[in-house]
Amino acid sequence: MLKYIIILFLVGCSSEQLVFELPTLNDSSSKSVATKSSNTTQTTEALPETPLTLNVALAQARDNSPALRASRFRLEAQQQRLKVAGRLPNPEFAIKTEAQPLGSNASSTSTSDSGDTLIGFSQTVPLGGQAATARAIETEAFRALQLRHDGLALELESKVRGAFATALSLQQAALLQTQQLQRLNQLLDLRQALIDAGELIPSDDLELRVQHSNLGAELVQIRRNQRLAQDELTARMGLVQSPTLALLGDLNATLDLPHLNDLLDQLIDTPVVAEAFSQAQVAHLRAQLAKANRVPDINLELFYRQTADGQDAFDAAVLFQLPLNGRASSNSRAAKAEASASQQHAQLQLQESRIALAQSYAQLKQAQTALLRHQDDILAAVEQKTDVFELRYKLGEISLAEVLQQRNVFAQAKLQRLAAWRHFMLAWGRVRQQDRLLP
Repeated sequence: MLKYIIILFLVGCSSEQLVFELPTLNDSSSKSVATKSSNTTQTTEALPETPLTLNVALAQARDNSPALRASRFRLEAQQQRLKVAGRLPNPEFAIKTEAQPLGSNASSTSTSDSGDTLIGFSQTVPLGGQAATARAIETEAFRALQLRHDGLALELESKVRGAFATALSLQQAALLQTQQLQRLNQLLDLRQALIDAGELIPSDDLELRVQHSNLGAELVQIRRNQRLAQDELTARMGLVQSPTLALLGDLNATLDLPHLNDLLDQLIDTPVVAEAFSQAQVAHLRAQLAKANRVPDINLELFYRQTADGQDAFDAAVLFQLPLNGRASSNSRAAKAEASASQQHAQLQLQESRIALAQSYAQLKQAQTALLRHQDDILAAVEQKTDVFELRYKLGEISLAEVLQQRNVFAQAKLQRLAAWRHFMLAWGRVRQQDRLLP
C-alpha cells in the first residue's frame, strides 16, 4: 500500500489565525507555519475574514449544485414511474344501448322494443410477460440515474478540491512572499544605515532594490491569482457573491491509497462505468420487452345486458390483434441491435476509464515524487543550511544581512514546496474522481 499524507481541511483555528501544515511522510518531519494577519508594511494585506474549511466547501457545493439538484429531481420522477411500473392498464367501463330504432320507426315502436342496455367493462391483458419486464426496466433505469448522480457528485467534489487546493496554496504563497518582502525591507534598512555611515555606497543596493521590486510585483500577481482562485471556489460552491475567504487547514492524516492494480480491479464499480453497464442492461431489458410484444395482447370484455323485453343476459368476448404488418418483429430486432450497441458502449467506457485512471495515477506518482523531493531533499537541505546561518549569526561570525538573505532562500524553497503540494493535491483529486474507493 502506498501511503500519502493528505491535508484534511478542518476547522481548528479562529478567523484571526491560520495554522497550516504541509503534507509529509511522517509526523516527525511535519512543519507547521503559523501566520497572523497584520499591517506591518504597505504591501501586507489583512487575512480574509470568512473562515472556510474543505468539508464546509464540499457541503455547500453539494447543496447548491444545479446539476445535483436536477439529478435529484430526475431520481424523484423515476421513482414515481417505478411505483406504477408493471401494473395492468386501467379497465374501460362502458354504458351503452343497442338496437335503438331511428326516424319514424322510433315513435311507433313500443317501449319494450326500444333496444338493449349494456353495462360492463373491458380489460387489456398482456400475455408475453410485459408487466414484469417493464418493472425491471424502470428499476434498472432508477439505478442508472442513481449512478449518474454519484458520478456528478464525485466530479463536483474533484473540482471543489482542486479549487480549494489552488486557493489555499496561493494564500500560503502570499503569506510567505509577504514575510520574505518584510525581511528584504529589514535588509534594505540595515544597508541604508551602512550607507549613511559611509561604509557602503548607494550603488551597492541596486541589486537588492531590484529584487525588492520583483518581489513586490510577484506578490501583486499572487494576490490576483488568489482572488481568481477564490472566485472559482465560491462559484463551485454555488455562491452568488464571492466573499473574502480564509481557507483553514490544520491537521495532517495518513491515508492508505490502494495500489493501481487494486483500483483497476474495482473500476467497474465506479459511477461512470457502472452507469454505462446499467444503461446497457436497460437496453437489454427493452429488447426483451420488444420480444414479448410480439405476442399480441388480449382484450377481455364482459357486459351485463338488459334486453328490450326486460330479460337479463350477459355478453363476453375475447379480442386480440392480428400481427400482420410485421411491426412487432421489426421493433424486436431493432431493440436487440440497440442492446448490443449499448453493451459495446459500456465496454468502451470501461476501456477509456482504465486508460484515464492509469494516466492519472502516473501523474499522481510523479507529483508525489516531486513533492517528496522538495520536502525531504531540497527543503530539508535549505532548512539545515539556514539553521547553520542562524547559529553562526548568534555566535557573531556572520552579519544579520547574510542571515536575512539565507532566510529568503528558505522562503523560496517553501514556495516551491507549496507549488509541488498543489500539483499533488490536484492529481490526487483527478484519481479520486475516477475511483470511488479512494478516501
